[in-house]
Amino acid sequence: GHITEDCTVTASFATHTFIVTPKAGEHGRIDPAAPPTVNYHDTVSFTVKPDAGCNIKSVTGCGVHLSEGGTYITDPVTGDCTVEAAFTAATFTVTILKSGTGSGTETGNGMSCEGNTCGGTYEAGSKLTLKIKPDDGYRVIDVKINGKSIGPVQTITLKEILSNFTIEIIFGPA
Repeated sequence: GHITEDCTVTASFATHTFIVTPKAGEHGRIDPAAPPTVNYHDTVSFTVKPDAGCNIKSVTGCGVHLSEGGTYITDPVTGDCTVEAAFTAATFTVTILKSGTGSGTETGNGMSCEGNTCGGTYEAGSKLTLKIKPDDGYRVIDVKINGKSIGPVQTITLKEILSNFTIEIIFGPA
């Protein structure tokens, strides 16, 4: 209205705030897990932790980038957004080498063979049962896992794959 006498004008201001929603996929977590409220143009940091035997695949959203300290920091926030972390299970290889003067076959889930070498890639924690069958006229002389002899076995069970393995199967005449 019209000013007809002395008066006081009071103005109130508030900073715009936004919600940054953290979202973690399977095999890991993101902290803080609760969505923080962030003032306009501020940044927020997140710690991303994969479960044991898993790796960080990606961290995306809100212009997030990895800092030197190992945390993920958003760009200055100008609206509600989501920071999403994706994880993958670590993988390990199992390599089978055939040697000696005989021959035979090996079967196991996820195995493929080419010549005297077989192998497969497995997620951390996977189980592998390997069956060894000597060809007619031959036998298993020895089996070595990572260079250590386990004798002339025809079945090997790796109960929990948490590292790379090299398995050597030595065949010989029956």
